Amino acid sequence: MQEFKKLIFQSFSKETYYSKVKHLWSDENPTLGHCALVSALFYEKFGGDICKINVNGIAHYFNVFDEQIYDFTNEQFKSEIDYINYEIKNYENLFLNEEFKERYEMFKRKME
Repeated sequence: MQEFKKLIFQSFSKETYYSKVKHLWSDENPTLGHCALVSALFYEKFGGDICKINVNGIAHYFNVFDEQIYDFTNEQFKSEIDYINYEIKNYENLFLNEEFKERYEMFKRKME
């Protein structure tokens, strides 16, 4: 798990963040706009569930695996996250979005 975390933190970049948060992304907040990518990669590697909640009006993805919450991009928020009332998302459905697919492939290559 530590190796996975290290790889994703080395891979965050302006090229792979979600374009709708473009105005908010910075080197000081590199996890912003990467939560869905990281959740999909976590699911691929470890399994579990991809989960989505709303944090301060922003959709946020994280994982639940073996009844534990794994959120490698939570530091993008300045407030505590309430992980109650999340919905489980389908891995395959994330890839129906062409932008997500392109960002995912780029991010995954950076992790290799």
